[in-house]
Order: sequence, then C-alpha cells, then structure tokens
Amino acid sequence: MQHLDRLRRMCVAALILACLAWHAAYAQSSAEADLPTQHERVYENGDRYQGTMLDGMRHGQGRYEWAQGHVYEGGYENDLPNGEGVYTWPNGALYEGEFLQGVRHGRGRFTWGTGNFYEGEYQFGERTGVGRRVRHGETVYEGHYVAGVRHGEGRQVDDSGDQFSGWYEDGIRHGLGVRRKADGDRVLEQWVEGERQHTWRLVHNPRCALVAQSDVWLFLGEHCIDGMAHGRGIAARLDGALVQEQARAVLGRLLTGETRTLFVPGATAP
Repeated sequence: MQHLDRLRRMCVAALILACLAWHAAYAQSSAEADLPTQHERVYENGDRYQGTMLDGMRHGQGRYEWAQGHVYEGGYENDLPNGEGVYTWPNGALYEGEFLQGVRHGRGRFTWGTGNFYEGEYQFGERTGVGRRVRHGETVYEGHYVAGVRHGEGRQVDDSGDQFSGWYEDGIRHGLGVRRKADGDRVLEQWVEGERQHTWRLVHNPRCALVAQSDVWLFLGEHCIDGMAHGRGIAARLDGALVQEQARAVLGRLLTGETRTLFVPGATAP
C-alpha cells in the first residue's frame, strides 16, 4: 500500500512538472510571436520595404521606397508611419520630424528643393502652432499658423528689410501691428483684412501724454485734457511690444483694455 501511495505521488509530481514545462514553453513562444521580426518585401507595383513587421503589418523601424521615387524611413505602427521619421520626395524636398498615424504631427522641418524650409509644429498633417519660414538663410516669418496659413501673432521680414510684428487672420494682416524700419524707426499700423488703414510714428506726444507702469505710451483717442490722454482709443507702448486696440485712459493714466504682446526686435520684454 505504501508503495502504491509513493508511486501515485511520484506520478502527480511528474505531471505537475510536465505542465509547468509546457506552460513556460508556451509563454516563451507567445512572447516571441508578439515581437516584430525583420522582413524584406517587394510589392507587385514595384514598391519595396525593408524593416520589422508584426502580424503582417509594418511595425517598428523600417524603410519604404515607392516605385515613383518617394522614400520614407523611420518608425511604423500598424502599417503607418508613426513616431520619428524622414520622408523624401523625388524633387529633393524632405520632411524630418514626428508622424502620427501616417501624417505629420508634432514638431518637424519641411525643406523645399530650393533649400528654403519651414520649422515648427504640425497637427494632423497641417502647419498648426508656432513655426518659422526661412528663405535664403534668413527668417522671413516667425509666429502662429492654423491649417497651414498664418493666423495669430507673427513677425515678418519684408524685402525692404523692414520687420512687421502684428496679427494675422486667415493668412493676411488684420488688426494692430508695429513696423520696425531698417533705419530703426517704429511705426504703429492698423490693418483691416490685408489693407493698411492708418500709420502713426511711435514717438512721445507731449500734448496727449499716457503713462502705464512708468512706461510712456502713444495714445490715439477721443480726448486730451491739459496735455493728458483721456477717454477711449488706441494705445501702444513706445517700443511697440505692447498694444491695446480698445484702451481707456483717465487723465494720462492707462486703466483698462486687453493688452496684446508683440515680438519687436530691440523692445523690452513685457
């Protein structure tokens, strides 16, 4: 009887060990099945892919060459470019930066075949966020974009060398802006739908003085009483870094209004 009990225990122990060994082997094979593996494929249309794949899809790092000459090299997830990558066009243009589900998304740099480039933020394939355009080695625009066009605060360098800092809507200037001329003069400008309506030199006006936090401002408004700004109007700090389109002044003091900040070279930070 004791012999049978001992034999039974040995059989149970052997069965447990066999089950554990099978489970470990299954877990290892499952883990290996979940890892991308290296592949090289040539498709019927002439495209080529060399890189890692998972469950039949491009996944991990790889290089895809289109028969027409386009090339993408970088991260993949579920068959689509994802993460950091470089996309090159046959005409020499290229994009270096972040991708999300097959489109440019995040920070990146697009360089045209001429060498000019855009560097900044993308959202779902469009220039959206803060970025800058560089032409012939010089920054010609730096500021906000929405859906590929200038929108919000930005700074543009004109062919004359003047630098304009102001607001854009749907790609055109709209609202107040400050022009810093090549000779150093600063001019306040008012734009409406891409058309310049008014210009004023940013200089102290002793007949209509306006002060805010010890800084001297230009005031263009309803009244001036005894040489002091009074009432509602447009106000701008003389260095052009701060502007108010609907300012309110009382006897030479700036009281209320929505202040907008402009990046003007040489101006004091607000």
